[in-house]
Amino acid sequence: MLRIIKGEEPEFFTNFNKLRKSGETYDDWDEIDTDVKEQLFKHLLVDEQSEYCPYCERKILYVEPSGKKKYRIEHIYPRKGDDGAGYKEKTFEYQNLIVSCDGTWIGKEKTCDHAKAGKFDEGLFINPVEENPINFLKYSMDDGEISPVKENGEQDYHRANYTIDLLQLNAEPLKHARRGYIDLLIEKSSEADFLDVLNEWSNTRDFPSLTRNLIDIYSELL
Repeated sequence: MLRIIKGEEPEFFTNFNKLRKSGETYDDWDEIDTDVKEQLFKHLLVDEQSEYCPYCERKILYVEPSGKKKYRIEHIYPRKGDDGAGYKEKTFEYQNLIVSCDGTWIGKEKTCDHAKAGKFDEGLFINPVEENPINFLKYSMDDGEISPVKENGEQDYHRANYTIDLLQLNAEPLKHARRGYIDLLIEKSSEADFLDVLNEWSNTRDFPSLTRNLIDIYSELL
């Protein structure tokens, strides 16, 4: 998972919310103006997330409005919970909005927002806007599995497990992709330039947290 640093609410969305609250536009997410939603897609995905899914860390490149999107706007605090409650008051709250991959294109297993759906415990979920997930999660260099950082204590260990399970971050196709990424790095790199390749790939390929984890491990060996 990636830490997402939210900037100030963009002017176009502030203006939209003013119109919405005054009754001059829809107060329903499903009927939000298409142009506003498209601006949100581009701003969140490109400007704040560098075209990464914050959950699985796969690259999800922005496509123009006429293109077929493999991502969607995610409400971290879901609008509709499985218990029928949800967090409707946070529907248009900018800090609650990110872009997630559609979670259905990694084999047949659902991951990320698609797996999370309306299931949510705000006391357990590691919110990538409010906390840095790298403090809670670590990667296995053997099989690409994500696991909790044990040194954090029982509560954080429980939160990490909850978040991993909720988003299905160890779904077999996703874990296999991380393992393949590690193998490719090793294949492309000699011992002399391994760190250079890691630094080059850290912001251009899938799984930047995994790459940074490898950088830390390798740097300690120098």
